[in-house]
Amino acid sequence: MSKKVVWNWLIPLIIIIAVVVLLVIFMPRGPKETIKIGVITPLSGSGAYLGQQSRDGILIAQDEINSAGGIKGQQVEVVFEDSKADAKEAVTVFNDLIMLENPQVIIVTFTAPTLALIPLAEEKKIPLISTITSGPGIAAKGNYTFRIFTTSDIDAPVIANYAVDTLGLKKFGVLYMNDDYGLSYYEAFKKTVENKGGEVTGAETFARADTDFKTQLLKIKTSNPEAIYVVGLDAHYITIFQQAKELKLNQTLLGNWILASPNVIPKMGNTSEGSYFTTPSYYIDTPQGKNSVFNAKYQEKFNKTADAYSAFGYDSLMIVAEAMKLKGTTAEKAYNGLLSVKYDGLLGSLSFDKEGEINFKLFPATIENGKLKIL
Repeated sequence: MSKKVVWNWLIPLIIIIAVVVLLVIFMPRGPKETIKIGVITPLSGSGAYLGQQSRDGILIAQDEINSAGGIKGQQVEVVFEDSKADAKEAVTVFNDLIMLENPQVIIVTFTAPTLALIPLAEEKKIPLISTITSGPGIAAKGNYTFRIFTTSDIDAPVIANYAVDTLGLKKFGVLYMNDDYGLSYYEAFKKTVENKGGEVTGAETFARADTDFKTQLLKIKTSNPEAIYVVGLDAHYITIFQQAKELKLNQTLLGNWILASPNVIPKMGNTSEGSYFTTPSYYIDTPQGKNSVFNAKYQEKFNKTADAYSAFGYDSLMIVAEAMKLKGTTAEKAYNGLLSVKYDGLLGSLSFDKEGEINFKLFPATIENGKLKIL
């Protein structure tokens, strides 16, 4: 082949390559790929109220992160799946998320779904952030599992100690939901009461879907308790306290910090007046505090009232964002960031202990003249 022929095809080739290079360099770039975070929470069924409150807190966090430029220049995209508070459903939607969305972190709520997902998160090496999950020792069950929530072994003793030490009560009945959540509260409450010389005179359970609790309440009444400790979800508390009033039970009613929610208190009517329960510090805030700012933003966006469940959702996503800012946006880098992250959130100064837990202080409280009163 002559030199002339070579140059005839080589020069156009060089020009084409140069044009391509210039186009690559100067062509406007499309948006960076988003960072996907999966959220598995009940959006329907008996746990929907708590799931929706946490979802809406997460959506506000997503807005704030993205309006501030995202994480390392990438926008955050949260993908929600409805667990229906069911372990099997949680596994199904987890697998869907992994196959279809490639999330770098998954946030999950409720104890049974969390327990079902822990081995899957370990297998996939994806950080699992659990919130609204009260069972003891959750985070210790998996290296990739972290929890942002109060636990039954912290919550139940607060009200048990107050009932025995301050109210002077010794005999208790317990009515609790028959699942991991309810059982963990019952066991923690019973242990604390017995360690203080008190006793549980009778205990009854109910299923998540139950709406009539009169039979259980009457059985507990026959054991002659001075107080009845109730463990359930918001709808259960509303109905159980109403039915206890209809039965004219005179026992003091006790519960956990679901009863402190500003969305639950009005629905209780006067049935929670004089009852005792716990409350997180989230409800103890100055008018100009960050929680009040969040509450106002939440009210404006969703036309409803925020509560601590909204705050747990918000802080769950925000601490993930802070971890990614520290170490990077892939699953493994996010995991490494979570090991050392410190974040000043709505629920206080947050960092995980060596087991992956964040512990929160709770306070005894009551309803006085229809309003929450910290004791």
